[in-house]
Amino acid sequence: MLEHTIIFSGPAGAGKTSALAALDLKSPQRQRPALAPDTMDHGVLQLSRTERIHCYGISGRYYSEHAQVIPSANALGLVLLLDNTLANPFAELDFHLDVFGDFIDRSGLVIGVTKMDIGETPSLVEYNNYLRKQAQLYPVFEVDTRKQRDVAILIQALLYCIDPRIRACG
Repeated sequence: MLEHTIIFSGPAGAGKTSALAALDLKSPQRQRPALAPDTMDHGVLQLSRTERIHCYGISGRYYSEHAQVIPSANALGLVLLLDNTLANPFAELDFHLDVFGDFIDRSGLVIGVTKMDIGETPSLVEYNNYLRKQAQLYPVFEVDTRKQRDVAILIQALLYCIDPRIRACG
């Protein structure tokens, strides 16, 4: 069985748990790894009889302290969710890019901005300009993590970033 991993991270309230719930994953569960004081969400996305993706929803703060207990073998990448209603979402972006830097370098990253209907600024253009100024180019999407289609688009974009030959499905 081919086993892969996608990590969903972001600040509290950004939609990690909602994103995993929207995917209707097999055996979704709250998990408490051996060294973890906090819980993390986990579920399995069954791609075929021989291939599946483990999806983990964890906070960047937890990851920065417990990276050793996060399954990252065969990791495909990170889906970073940012809450646009925060006072400074760019500070959260910087924090997560720093904490997950090594992981992102060996895998991939896609950014989903949530709650843009409530907090209209910064815009997606502003996020892209901010990243460009730092010489970092990653796909940025407006998403509602309660909607399966939005979360699926994030995963498809991540897979496409890893290998542009992958065709969008669904």
